[in-house]
Amino acid sequence: MLYVGSPQCWQAANNAKQLAQQNHLVLPLITDAKKYHWPVNDCPVVVIDFNDSALTDIGILISVLLQAGARSVDVKQINKPQTIRYQRPEKGGSYA
Repeated sequence: MLYVGSPQCWQAANNAKQLAQQNHLVLPLITDAKKYHWPVNDCPVVVIDFNDSALTDIGILISVLLQAGARSVDVKQINKPQTIRYQRPEKGGSYA
């Protein structure tokens, strides 16, 4: 789980930690995505975006996570009904 958007990202990570749930990361500002090392090699990543970030910023975050080796990236913006899924292309594959 990757929680995006301060201060909610910290609260969500704290709740997940107290419940001993899945691994989680926080990204207070989505525009800082390129500044971090992402330990996501071959893992599916679920992004919860509390700030309803711009699609261009979400696209950059997805690109960074896929380049870091994420198997897939699901993005859920809190105030929107849909979840967007991107999968790392395999040989001859494409993004979903």
